[in-house]
Amino acid sequence: MPDFRGRSPLQHQIIHGLTKTKVTLMTLSPDKIDAGDIWLKEDLDLSGDTMNDVFENLITSSTKLLYSFFNEYPKIEATEQNIKNGTYFKRRKPEESKLSKEDFANKTLKEIYNFIRSLTDPYPNAYLEDEFGNKLVFKNVTYITKSND
Repeated sequence: MPDFRGRSPLQHQIIHGLTKTKVTLMTLSPDKIDAGDIWLKEDLDLSGDTMNDVFENLITSSTKLLYSFFNEYPKIEATEQNIKNGTYFKRRKPEESKLSKEDFANKTLKEIYNFIRSLTDPYPNAYLEDEFGNKLVFKNVTYITKSND
């Protein structure tokens, strides 16, 4: 029962605090998004300060996945997935990239970091907006953990 089906899956997973996920090779379904039979899965690391870092990880994982598939096919079979469970998400809209003063008061630094890094280029960047419509746009972000030296 895969979660985060649908649009903008990597962004939604990062915003929800996931650090690892899977990339999946599946048969396309004519009826529903992300509902086809599953052939193989490969681990995907969601770390990095930008979406380009995550994309590099995605390239590595996808290459491993396809290599495994071509080495194992036709000895492997796809498995049907349970499409009644799991979660679906819609594509994020540019206005969903807006941060508020309340976000800074109610979210942890790690949550804000994940929000901003999931919205680095090529996506509509995270931003703050004042009462005049001026925007402060976040193109990059780095999270530095305190060392216990």
